[in-house]
Order: sequence, then structure tokens, then C-alpha cells
Amino acid sequence: MKPVNIVLLTTVVVVAGTWSKKRTISAPQVIGGAMLSLGFVVLQDAQPELAKQFAWLLLASSIGAYGQDLFGAVGNATTGNKLNDPNREQPK
Repeated sequence: MKPVNIVLLTTVVVVAGTWSKKRTISAPQVIGGAMLSLGFVVLQDAQPELAKQFAWLLLASSIGAYGQDLFGAVGNATTGNKLNDPNREQPK
């Protein structure tokens, strides 16, 4: 996978994770993701292996920071909010 694609996926994770936490998306996040992508376009021409490894590091750290809220929101959307239902029967 190209480093720019990994950075764009990272931007999507960060924006979606922020939305799942606060239900608001800020313009600086979107603009920052675009600028970071442009930086990786230049970096992948100069140092392709460094760009690839650094892009994977960014993706892993963003999933670590926003993953729980993001995947919890996805789980609630797909199960009809049964994950947070206090009356739900617990598995034994």
C-alpha cells in the first residue's frame, strides 16, 4: 500500500473517531490530514521506505487513540445500540 493511501486512511480514522466521541469534526483536522498527505507525497519520492514505515506508525497510533470509540460506534450502529443496553442479557 502506498504511504499516501495509509495517511489518508489515518485521516479517515481520526475524523471518524473524533465524530464518534464528540459528534463534531473540525476543519483543522481535515486540513491537517490533507497537508500530511502532501508531505508524504514528497517524502515517498525522497525516502520511500521511511515514508512507508512512518505512515504505518501514524495509522497504528491513530487506531490506538481513536479505535475504541470508533469501533464502539460502529458496533452500536450495526447492533441497534444493544452494546450499551443495561437490560441486555450478559453472556455466561
